[in-house]
Formats: sequence, C-alpha cells, structure tokens
Amino acid sequence: MIPPASTKFFATADYDVYHNPKTHIVYDDARHFLMTTKEKFDIIASDPLDVFVKGTAALYRRSTSKRLKDI
Repeated sequence: MIPPASTKFFATADYDVYHNPKTHIVYDDARHFLMTTKEKFDIIASDPLDVFVKGTAALYRRSTSKRLKDI
C-alpha cells in the first residue's frame, strides 16, 4: 500500500501525516466512496486524473460533481 510505504521515506517532509490520529485513509474507489458516504468534508483534493485510464472519467460526470457539492 502506498501510504505505509511512502511514510518510511517522506514522514519528515509530510509531517508524518500517516501516523497523525486526525488522518483517516480510505482504500476505496474514489467515486464509489464519495457517492456512498454520509460524511461531510471541508476540502476534497484530487490529483489531476488521466481520463483515458479506465474508471477515472467517471469522476468527471455531472452526477459526481453534484454529489461533491452536497458533501
């Protein structure tokens, strides 16, 4: 998994966010998680996605944008 492995090398640079008790890492498909969660968020950040990679284009649907506004 990326976070446990990357924290070995980047803990100092990212303030050891992986071990911060305020951090909650979710291993799920992004669209599925956002469409099914009842949680509210102050910020939702995303890296630029390649729309030609299978599954990523779904994050650009209007239904996903509308759901993000409701979160």
